[in-house]
Amino acid sequence: NYSYSHSKGLYAGISLQGSVIVARNDLNRKFYGQDLQPAELLGGSVGQPRAAEPLYDAIAAAMTQLQEHRDILAQRAALMGVCRLCTCRTFVAHVVQVWNKKCKNCDHVH
Repeated sequence: NYSYSHSKGLYAGISLQGSVIVARNDLNRKFYGQDLQPAELLGGSVGQPRAAEPLYDAIAAAMTQLQEHRDILAQRAALMGVCRLCTCRTFVAHVVQVWNKKCKNCDHVH
């Protein structure tokens, strides 16, 4: 599904703005092999096109890896146990700062 957006604006003490989103029916027809309305494409009544299979496969693989990462973090949290310095009961690992061994909740090392 391809779309084209065109915006215009003018500022002279006031602001007049507008934008238009137009469906590219010619490109949709070429990609899907039939004439389809945008509502059909966005509503899910049209099956996934074969040309997009690599994209859907990549998204599915990324989602699987994300879930595996979350499972590893949950296992790590279970091993870390309760904080001895405060009332934090569950260790929450840093997702971005994976080297950081401090709990994201209480900033202590469990």
